[in-house]
Amino acid sequence: AILLLNEMDFLLPEEFGQFNGILEGAALIIDQLGGEVVRPHRKFRLIATGNSNGGSDNTGLYAGVNAQNLASMDRFVVINCEYSQPDVELQILNTAVPQLPEEIKINMIRVANAVRDLFEGKQISDSGVVDHVDSDSELSITFSTRTLLRWGRKTVRMHNPNNPAPLKYALERSLLNRCRDRSEREAIETIATAIFGELYDPKN
Repeated sequence: AILLLNEMDFLLPEEFGQFNGILEGAALIIDQLGGEVVRPHRKFRLIATGNSNGGSDNTGLYAGVNAQNLASMDRFVVINCEYSQPDVELQILNTAVPQLPEEIKINMIRVANAVRDLFEGKQISDSGVVDHVDSDSELSITFSTRTLLRWGRKTVRMHNPNNPAPLKYALERSLLNRCRDRSEREAIETIATAIFGELYDPKN
């Protein structure tokens, strides 16, 4: 089996260090069960996930993570995971919100990736957005795949005759209401309007 330690960098280093022996293939001894010895299967694997690489966080975005012991981290192969490719995120949206039109989902992913580019301080890769957004804009939040799914689900729920702008209304509740200030909100809404046009906000 696989033991998955999710958000491992929330552990204190002395707690995380207790896995060192297991990572070397040693048996687990459970003192609370009278010294019971659990020997690992040859195919046993331990996988840890985190928002840092075990060296803590200097961005201020992931409060509460801890720098881990170098000896513990030396027992891992570290893999950096980027956002999924657009076709993969489209598959995810197709599964979660199949009732949304394909074009809407594709444009949602375009918005998400443009926001991610801006958050990371990169040139926005979507040519349909480049001329609309100030490249010097800075964001303190970004679009996770989780946020993208939330936007899709809320858009479906909020699509009714009394709501002429379900995309906008859903994006506010999925991401915009977390913006630090008005300039961040305006930057993200500029991206959404450039991609969706009047469909995003029919009043404009």
